[in-house]
Amino acid sequence: MAAREAEEEAGVVGEITPDPAGTVVYLKRLTAESVEVEVTLFVLRVRREMDRWREKKARTRRWFTLTEAAHRVQEPELQAHIRNAKKLFAAHP
Repeated sequence: MAAREAEEEAGVVGEITPDPAGTVVYLKRLTAESVEVEVTLFVLRVRREMDRWREKKARTRRWFTLTEAAHRVQEPELQAHIRNAKKLFAAHP
């Protein structure tokens, strides 16, 4: 499921690490309200970028280092998981 989400939302194809990077709980904004959701995080080793993908018109793909990505998110728990993602790559070459 995580690989499919990456393909649909970012137009990238690759392999998901077998171990989750962690979980985060956050408030997802809906039209009139917010709901609390729990998300399991996985690291994707990108092998190919697609020129066309399902949500291309709604999303912009951008690349960041792990440090830059951690600075761009608001949730401290998610920042920590992003910073630790390099360990998962090392554990699963």
